[in-house]
Amino acid sequence: MCPNCNVPITTRVEHEAGTMTWMLCCFVSIFLLCCNFTKDVIHYCPICQHLLGHYRRPCSSRIVMFVALVIGIPIILNILLAMADSHRYYG
Repeated sequence: MCPNCNVPITTRVEHEAGTMTWMLCCFVSIFLLCCNFTKDVIHYCPICQHLLGHYRRPCSSRIVMFVALVIGIPIILNILLAMADSHRYYG
């Protein structure tokens, strides 16, 4: 129920790029701006447009693991490729 217009409603949801989205965008990929799972969520009344709530995404352990994998896998692959090149025998 909307506290402003006292009508039972289902909120209208909007997604907004917040701190978490911009951090992931800088460290991982700009394409995360297209994903709603990284954005803050804002709830409005669909009738009177009153702001009902704002959920700011916290830095969860899943997101930290995702960032670590995205950054860590290419580094590990480059190290392994460099090690493989240094051990080649050119006889």
